[in-house]
Amino acid sequence: MMSLHGRIDSRGQRGFTLVELLVVVAVVGVLVGLVLSGAARVRHGSKVAASLQNLRHLAQFASSYAEDARGAFPASQHSAVARGQLPWEYIYFGEVEGTRDTPAPTDPRLHAFIDSYCRSPLDPRQGDPLLRRFPSYGQNVYFELGPEETGGPTWPRLARIPLPARTVLYGELEDASVADHIMAHFWTAYGAPPEVAVDRNRPGCGCAFVDGHVENLLFEQTFTPQAGVNLWNPQTAR
Repeated sequence: MMSLHGRIDSRGQRGFTLVELLVVVAVVGVLVGLVLSGAARVRHGSKVAASLQNLRHLAQFASSYAEDARGAFPASQHSAVARGQLPWEYIYFGEVEGTRDTPAPTDPRLHAFIDSYCRSPLDPRQGDPLLRRFPSYGQNVYFELGPEETGGPTWPRLARIPLPARTVLYGELEDASVADHIMAHFWTAYGAPPEVAVDRNRPGCGCAFVDGHVENLLFEQTFTPQAGVNLWNPQTAR
């Protein structure tokens, strides 16, 4: 005999109706979806944390370099050749490897270093053999600019930076970038679009500051000129 809540079989045992089975399947589906969603959030959070740790390492490398260079930061590709220097990623590679040899761009040791210290797990270029020598992070070129580019003040040494805890040293480069630096002065001087992966970490992007600390911030928190916010320019960082 059939009831609204189940079915009695020939042995007098209660069974399940189709509606009850569908409800159970639906509940299981919801639970599985919640578990998978939670797992995805955990995986994403771990990747963001790994990226911020990479930025922390870069800030530490920069601080160590500055201690031995009378407070100066290494150059990026923006000005390294003009100064007769290696770009910062090559210098840091040498520090980690304990070598003064200049690696070739195709050197697998350089690729391994960049993958370990200069690559965001959320960078879609990760694993691309043609782009492995390009880092996910860029050095702020404000520290390399001359007076003709800044309009007067320059910040070639750590001691001259007014607010190290409020001035970005490294940021996340956009996916299409094949550079190692961020031309933040162009954003205000020429209205150039920021070459920053503004939402790679969904939400926000990682920033390493001159004092060595790192934060995951919305890009607007670092650069909103109409509100007087520019943490990339040492002169205006507040």
